[in-house]
Amino acid sequence: MSDDSIIIEVVRWGFYTGSVIILGCLGWVVSHARGFGSMGAQALRHVTVDQLGAIESGVGNLSEVLVLGDRIDNPSGLLREAVIANLALGVRYTFIVSSARQHDVDNWRKYFQALYSVAFPSGFGDPQYSFSDLFDIHLIPQAIDDCPYVYYIYEHNKIFGYRGRQKNAGIADVYDRLSAQTTYTTYNFVRKVIIRNRTGFPQPEEISVVFPNRSETNGVVRFPARTA
Repeated sequence: MSDDSIIIEVVRWGFYTGSVIILGCLGWVVSHARGFGSMGAQALRHVTVDQLGAIESGVGNLSEVLVLGDRIDNPSGLLREAVIANLALGVRYTFIVSSARQHDVDNWRKYFQALYSVAFPSGFGDPQYSFSDLFDIHLIPQAIDDCPYVYYIYEHNKIFGYRGRQKNAGIADVYDRLSAQTTYTTYNFVRKVIIRNRTGFPQPEEISVVFPNRSETNGVVRFPARTA
């Protein structure tokens, strides 16, 4: 299907059913647009939060977004649009925060329940995914006195990540691309936390850390996965 035919079908469908359905089909539109130039976007070393949103909506075969940080902020702008589109496609959002923030968990769930309601509007049949399928919070006893980290897992075992520049923020204004070694080291900590708390978390035999700024191995650095 060409890009023009995709646009025509969306406009035709929106005209027939009303503007609300366009939001419900946002993930469908993005699923056709993903992958075009996404690796070029991922190669950016330093990005604004809106650029991060564009990257987040452009990763093909994205299965999960993992966030490690002091708190969870309500996304806005392009990042909010990316989250809604990803939820509609069944992408899971998992957060790891300190147990000292436990009193904020209910409010954080409300943030994402509102986004989930946009991704799956009521009145259009049962949603393909439940809210619990797509949103998860893990509390750890350690204080997270650091900047937020975000990891993107796609094609089962490929991963790349960014670190925000603002300490103790849930969402930073600017992010820096993580090196392959830092991605591997910090992701293994995140992975161990999730494995202890959730069955069925992918445990690939090797982790492929995608790092397009490196020319060797086509930008993919492979590490053996550590056991939990």
